[in-house]
Amino acid sequence: QGGHAALWTGQLARQYAPDLNLVGVAAAAPPTDLIENLTGGTDASIRAFLTAFTAHSWSQHFGISLRTLGSKSTGDLINRLGKNNCVTLGAKPRIGTIVGIAVLRVRLKGVDLGRIKPWKDIARDNSPAPRNYGVPFLIAQNDADVIVSPAVTKDFIRKLCRNGAKVRYININSKGSHPTSAADSASEALDWIG
Repeated sequence: QGGHAALWTGQLARQYAPDLNLVGVAAAAPPTDLIENLTGGTDASIRAFLTAFTAHSWSQHFGISLRTLGSKSTGDLINRLGKNNCVTLGAKPRIGTIVGIAVLRVRLKGVDLGRIKPWKDIARDNSPAPRNYGVPFLIAQNDADVIVSPAVTKDFIRKLCRNGAKVRYININSKGSHPTSAADSASEALDWIG
């Protein structure tokens, strides 16, 4: 999650590395409000798959039971999807992945991570704050992105601006989507950095 990491670098730079002089933050398609990104995307299958990856990793890292998201079999399915599936861009997913995502979509219908403790707290704590970090921002987003919601990114930018941050926004106009966001905005980003 390079865009997410870039925003967090900007947020934590002064306390983590006060000897360095951060002069700006550039992020391509950054996940910002994690709950909104998991619940607000336009593709229900991608939302289910991202929820499985997120829930699996957070359950492992923070020691949270997946039973808070449903039955034991739902937790087992989340673990299988989160552990055993690599996404190869442009390739068809395995049949087991397709079936697992379809089942998980049904099982997670009505489940809102933003209302269930401790998930909502972890998501909030891992979402970068939309505040002025004291340096300018460059944020690039493709309106065709189905992994990071363009609407959520634009809302984050509006909040940054309201909080006094200087933001340059690049609307990526390409046939690509999330996987190509960094490459599609690289030329403008390098000019901005320069």
